[in-house]
Amino acid sequence: MLSRTQQKALKRIVGEGRFLTDEAARSVYAFDASGLSGTALAVCFPKTTEEISKLLAFCHNDGIPVYPRGAGSGRTGGAVPTVPGIVVSLERMNRVIEVSQKDMLTVVEPGVITGDLQGLVMRHGLFYPPDPASLSFCTIGGNVATCAGGPKAVKYGVTRDYLLGLEAVRADGSVLTLGGRTVKASSGYSLKDLMCGSEGTLSIFSRITLRLIPRPVAEGVMFACFSSPEGAAHAALEIFSMGLVPRTCEFMDRTCSRLVTREGGFPVDQETLGAMLILESDGSPGSVADELDAMKVACQKAGSFYSKVAESCEESNTIWSLRRTLSQRVRQLGYPNKVSEDIVVPRGRLPEIVGRLEAIERHFGIKIVSFGHLGDGNLHVNVLYHGDRENELIDEVIDSIFRETLKLSGRVSGEHGIGLTKRKYLTWELDVVTLGTMRGIKDLFDPKAILNPGKVF
Repeated sequence: MLSRTQQKALKRIVGEGRFLTDEAARSVYAFDASGLSGTALAVCFPKTTEEISKLLAFCHNDGIPVYPRGAGSGRTGGAVPTVPGIVVSLERMNRVIEVSQKDMLTVVEPGVITGDLQGLVMRHGLFYPPDPASLSFCTIGGNVATCAGGPKAVKYGVTRDYLLGLEAVRADGSVLTLGGRTVKASSGYSLKDLMCGSEGTLSIFSRITLRLIPRPVAEGVMFACFSSPEGAAHAALEIFSMGLVPRTCEFMDRTCSRLVTREGGFPVDQETLGAMLILESDGSPGSVADELDAMKVACQKAGSFYSKVAESCEESNTIWSLRRTLSQRVRQLGYPNKVSEDIVVPRGRLPEIVGRLEAIERHFGIKIVSFGHLGDGNLHVNVLYHGDRENELIDEVIDSIFRETLKLSGRVSGEHGIGLTKRKYLTWELDVVTLGTMRGIKDLFDPKAILNPGKVF
């Protein structure tokens, strides 16, 4: 528990109404989208770098754990208090400070909603590509903390590729100014890249500078249906072998594709359907049409039995709305329990990993559905179960998924991060020396281990 003296001191730092200790607030901010929860002693809502600095300096001095939080949309428990401490919510630091067409960048506070920023910069003729499925409510600060990606990462890269600069507050309250406004930099160690993906364990971000690119003139969407997941994976490889780089290359396995086509009114035989790809192109109008035609041919060569190019914005939006709400639609299958993981393998091993996921499902008799960013080898794997006997198998199923991923030179996370749920598997992926080096960096930035303790390691 926080002492009365500590509560008064913290309340003075952020002001009345921005330091909450009531049960409702502490409960709401003690869990995230992973379904895990902890104990929050209080919730703070800073609005300036100075307030964050003073909060951390106080907590560092008193040894109080601090848990930075964006929108709580993370899937690995990254925002969950592992031991009782203070949740520092950045949601009220939500200003877009600048959009510069001349420098092609934007300066934002960490609480800015990703989708809102995308819409804003588009009105300036600019484009911010990273687009996680939760873009309508996830925040830029959270995206930087996990190095979020999304469907467009296959062509445009992930959050790290757009991070130009950071203002970051260390655990002791000292403020780091990292990177800047230039596209290139070779001045010492790139600490801002170290911060990207650090999951709130090294610092709290207070200001973020992001690179923007010109908004594409035209874009187009198509989907292709296959009789098997392996066929869809081979189609992706065929597309890249032709020298094409789609803006998106999204995969849905048998279960997911049937959910989508049934609810979307697609003229496809459900019994034949084994997988789907959603493919997107952007550029000039002529190049988009040519690329979609070429991708359609590639899909047909890999065994696609039906494909269609969207003929209107409305049709494109329908396709994408079905994909972006797929996690919610999976719940319609009637399974009360779901474990969501993300894995990533080299692109050339895609047919193998989708085949191995099916084999794991058959072996354990537990429902597994997968979808995601096939174009860059990143799949979201969901294990669905009812309970009872299946509860005893879940850990073994998840272990098998990661074991097969690592056998294919894959990684245990493509964009969700490690958080709480994947700490065990990080030790499978990384050797002792590498893990020790990472722990040494953590100790350097946070010697008292007050920042998001218990995460990653």
